[in-house]
Amino acid sequence: MSPKSVYVPSVAYNPAVTGASRYVNVSGNFRDQWHGWRGAPRTTAVNIHNYFDALRSGVEITVSHNEMGLEQNLNIKALYAYHVILSEKSYLSLGISGGILYRYFDRDKIYSEDMTDTDLLLYLDKKSYVDFDFGIEYNTEHFIARASITHLTNAQQKDGMMYIERHYYAFAKYLFQLNPDWRIEPSFFMQNRKNLRDFEVNVLTNYKEKV
Repeated sequence: MSPKSVYVPSVAYNPAVTGASRYVNVSGNFRDQWHGWRGAPRTTAVNIHNYFDALRSGVEITVSHNEMGLEQNLNIKALYAYHVILSEKSYLSLGISGGILYRYFDRDKIYSEDMTDTDLLLYLDKKSYVDFDFGIEYNTEHFIARASITHLTNAQQKDGMMYIERHYYAFAKYLFQLNPDWRIEPSFFMQNRKNLRDFEVNVLTNYKEKV
């Protein structure tokens, strides 16, 4: 019997989470940050994934579109994760994803005194990159740990003006069942992107699966 994860998947950071819910899942999200501001960040994403018990594998297709200032990114990826069943209530998942990252700029939103500047035109050029991610997850009834690396290919133009850094992520979460009614779930999340490193610590309290 394959264990079922009690944790919310997060394939945006780790392809090993693919298939964790053990059923067909279609989801989408939309973010409109700083609404009304020119060049404000906007994200749209659609995901569909399923777990195939006979193959012990999860498969997903994800499409996301990001806008920020002049820059826009379209990312289309296929994700695959193989689940190594360790016991009835635990498994190890290895995941990989691959796809295309298409990056372009809206020239109508920029003004320059010299629109023939070759460096500027090169910077505003449309580019497509092959993009890969890798992740691992250890999942039990009460504990989960994840680590992943995204943008493995380190896509870079020859002139060095367009560069996609590798991103590193780590996540851990533990479920304390205090009694039949109450449970507490502390979690830790870290992401590292070149000179930017973020840490998050959260605690979720659940009462009778209702509050």
